[in-house]
Amino acid sequence: MDKEDLLIKNLVESDLKIKRKDRKKYTKERIFISFPISENYEIEVAKVSWFNKKAKYEIRKWKKDGTAGKGLTMDKEAFINLINLIKEMEIE
Repeated sequence: MDKEDLLIKNLVESDLKIKRKDRKKYTKERIFISFPISENYEIEVAKVSWFNKKAKYEIRKWKKDGTAGKGLTMDKEAFINLINLIKEMEIE
């Protein structure tokens, strides 16, 4: 591959990276609960769609700037089961 081909390849790849960054990664359809855990972070229980796919239920840590942290993702049935289990818990 000569220098000209390499330059074209790099331009195409960098353009693809920019387009991927511009694409919205997620849409929060509904936030059920949000509470701060530090100055820069909060935990949300929400219904979120990633990359325009079907929305799922999440318990996730978020930075105040909108960056997603680690979390749990589940379908509606698992989310309902989790809520029911929490309701049945005896907290001492």
